[in-house]
Parts: sequence; structure tokens; C-alpha cells
Amino acid sequence: TCPGEAVPILGTRPYAAACSASMVSKSVASEEGLTVVLVGPTGHGKSSLGNALLGKTQFLESDDVSSVTKVAEHGDTVCEGVRIRIIDTIGFQDTDLSAENQLLKFAEFARLAPHGIDALIFVLRKGRFTESDP
Repeated sequence: TCPGEAVPILGTRPYAAACSASMVSKSVASEEGLTVVLVGPTGHGKSSLGNALLGKTQFLESDDVSSVTKVAEHGDTVCEGVRIRIIDTIGFQDTDLSAENQLLKFAEFARLAPHGIDALIFVLRKGRFTESDP
């Protein structure tokens, strides 16, 4: 099995891992592997999902609405011979940064993806959208 398979997070619902056999296809993965970037608003669970996908605690998590992730970080794993990199980004609507600094900090994730991005996952917590949501 691969790290993070069927890891229960966000309540009791099990989420399949990025390295499930159906997602990791040698025909899709390049020699450099797969790079997955997690994006979304502050406090919606990007770090939690990243940890679940990796099958280990790589990213700091919090139940608070204030920002925990201050810079983009990555975690690597291997599944069925394919290297997978999960990148956790700062949240949109970061509680500690100006809008301009948010964009600069968010763009820093590119240095962690030197071979490009294979998947971008937009993470939103369960609930209704409001006008203030991105």
C-alpha cells in the first residue's frame, strides 16, 4: 500500500490518498514524478489534506482561523515507484499579510516545483459559499 491510503480526516469521512493506484499511473508520471499543489483560503484544511495524502505529519495544522502556514512547504513520498511531491501553500485571505504580500508569498511555491505542476487542488471546507469566499 501507499502512504496515506484511506486516511480519515475532516471528521469521519475517509479520503483516498494521492498515491492510490488509480491516480498514480506510470504513463502520466514523468521521470521527475508528480507534483500536486494545494491552494485555498486560510483555515480550510490544506495542511490537513497534505498530511493525509502523505500519510504522515509533514505540515503544521490548526483548527484556528488564523494563518498557520507562513511559507510554502513540501513533503515527498513514493508510491508504486513514483515520486510524489505535495506542496502546501499559504492561504488566500491570510490573516497576517497585506494583499500584495499574500501574492508574493503565495508565488513562492513555484521554487518547490522545478519540473512544473501536475495537479492543483483547491481546498474548501464543507459549507456554503458566501460573498467573502474567494
